[in-house]
Parts: sequence; structure tokens; C-alpha cells
Amino acid sequence: MPARTVALSTLVRNSPEGPMVLTSTEFHQMSGRAGRRGKDTIGVVVLPATTRDEAREGLALIDAEAEPVTSAFTPGYVQVLNLLRRSTLQEAQGELSRSLAAYERRAEVVRLRQAVASIPKDELVERPCDDRLLTRGRYERMRDRLARLDRRRDHPPSDEAAELRAELAGWPCATCPVETRCLASIETLRAREFRRSSLRQALHAVEGSLIEEFGRRAAVLRTLGYLDEEYHLTADGLWASELRHPRMLMLAETVRRSLIGASTAAWAAAGGALGTERAPRRGGEAGLQTLARLAGELTDLERRQTLRPDGVTVQFETEWDPHSRRRLPSPADRRADAVVAWMRGADWLHLTRESQSEEGDLQRIILQAAEVLMQLEGLPFPDVRAAARDARLRLLRPPVI
Repeated sequence: MPARTVALSTLVRNSPEGPMVLTSTEFHQMSGRAGRRGKDTIGVVVLPATTRDEAREGLALIDAEAEPVTSAFTPGYVQVLNLLRRSTLQEAQGELSRSLAAYERRAEVVRLRQAVASIPKDELVERPCDDRLLTRGRYERMRDRLARLDRRRDHPPSDEAAELRAELAGWPCATCPVETRCLASIETLRAREFRRSSLRQALHAVEGSLIEEFGRRAAVLRTLGYLDEEYHLTADGLWASELRHPRMLMLAETVRRSLIGASTAAWAAAGGALGTERAPRRGGEAGLQTLARLAGELTDLERRQTLRPDGVTVQFETEWDPHSRRRLPSPADRRADAVVAWMRGADWLHLTRESQSEEGDLQRIILQAAEVLMQLEGLPFPDVRAAARDARLRLLRPPVI
């Protein structure tokens, strides 16, 4: 929310890839909150820089232009279900080709096509073969094979050697009128064709990446029974399409397989486990073995479809704490443990102290869990709806809201 003064304790943020320096857009989004509309005529941004370099970085960010807006769209399971809910597979793929992400790829497609077209063809037109890289390569392999056979002096000449000599004699390279020129330029041609092949692979990846990923995710959903053989939504697909969550498939499978049932505490724990906020530094085990096995199973299924997993399995793995020199429960366990403790009436200050979590981080963990629970309340399963509603109402109390 807006405030008269915004204090940035650092110019570095955490990300799944590790610490990253703020971009100019991120810096302006944060600092732009300084100054309350209708109350302040000026907003103040404070950066307690610890080094001259950090101060220079902050000053540079003030005047930096925002990065251009680019599409971060990738077709996830939610998008696949909702597109196929109202379209055929072919129509959905057509919509993808008209998306902003596809539009942004067009310039790259044009560039790659021009790069492919700019690579000259083989100038040695007098050659008696079509593909001289392929032809010459096979010719040299046959010669090497014949040389190995000829070195076996302790054996009489074999039929294989005679056949190789006959094939070599009739091979285009044996009577090539431009062999000297061919050998002088063949390495250049090889490098050129390698570049052409690399560019064509990149072009194929850019042109078809959205549609291919859409098809692979649709195949996963069909394997699990959310889509039928014709890629129409099944009954399970219809209710699953109402879920809006980055890990929607984990959530849907937990419901469909009745892994939790009507346990209020277990659903609160699941909501915390599936969150994306930074986990508290401390916490206990939360009984998430079933969810961990499900995460592993879905990851294996995605890998079989050559999809890159979203890293959810890592959230269920224990972590090593270098300060205490001991293993900690997984990030999912620590989030779930904090959410369940709050749902059961823990004191706020005690919980923040025991979990060693920043108040804002803990609040977002609980709010994310409540958001998951609210979505479950709309599903056609009375026991799940009742447990989710009970857990959500017990989570949403001051100072969380």
C-alpha cells in the first residue's frame, strides 16, 4: 500500500535461481509506492547503502528506463483446460499463435529465417555428388575400413575387402574431377552446415515452442483423465478447470485421489505446502509424505512428456542449515507447520519468533493458504468444501487481515 516513506533495505531480491539485483522496473514499482495520493506532495525513498557501489547502483536505478513489457506467458495446465473447455485442440492452438508471446517471437523467427537464408549454398557446383559432406564422409569411412582389413596380413583377403574395393571404385569421390578443391573447402562447408543446422533447430524451437508445450501438457492431462481421447474435458476436467493456482495439477490430484479427505488441519497444511512464498527459517514436520510422493509422480509424468518440471519436488526435500549444522524440515513442511499452528490459535508474536519468519512473509504464507482453501470451497465435493471453509475462516483473523 502507499506510504509517505519507503525504505529499501537492499537492492537484491531472492529468486528461485538465487539472489538477484533488482531490475529498474522492480525498483520503480517499489519506490513508486512512496507518497500517498491526496495526502502527500512528495514521497521519500530511503536506501541505507552499506557501500559506495550500492549507493551508485541505487542512483543509477533512479534514472534508469523501465524494461520493455514482454510476455511471460507459458501454457500451464489451467490455460490448457480453460482453452479446451470452449475450443477444439486445433482452435486452441490457433489462439496461441495469436497471443502476445507468439507475436513477440515473430521478430526472432524473421531474424532466424534471414540468418538461415544468408548462409550460402555449396559453391562447388562441378561436384559429381549431391551432398558432398555425406558422400565424402562415407567414402573416408570405407577407405579406413579397407585399410584395417588390409593390415590383417595373417589372414587371406576376405570377400568383404573385395566388396569394399568394388564399391570404392564406383564411388563419386574416386573419379571426382574437383577432389583437390573439394578437400580444400570441405572444413569451411562443414562449419557452415553446422551453423545452418543449429539455426534451423533454434527456428523450430521458437516457432513451435508454445504449441508444442500446449500439446505436451494436454497429453499429461489426458493421461490423468482430465481430458478424453478427443481432448474434450471430462467431468474431472470441468471442476479442475475452476482451480487457479501455479500448482493446480497437484491440488486437483490431491482432491481427485482423496489424499486428504475432510481433515481441516490437513487441508490447511496442504494450502501452506503448495504456497510459493519463502519458507520460515524454522518449523516442524507436517506429515506431507503423501503430497511428496504425488509431487514425484507428477514430475516423472512431465519428464516423460519432455516437459521441464516446476521444481515442486524440491519443496518437499529437507535442507541443510549451515548455522545450526543440522538438517531442517523441507520448505513445504515449514510453511505448512506455520499455517496449521496459526489455524489452531497460536499467538502471532510467539509464532513469528518460533518460526524465525518476518511478519510480512508469514502473513503472505497464510494468505496464500487461505486463497487455496477458498478455491476448494467452490468444488463439487461437500466434505472438501466444508473442511476448506472451516480452515480458511480460522486462518483469516488479525493481524493477518
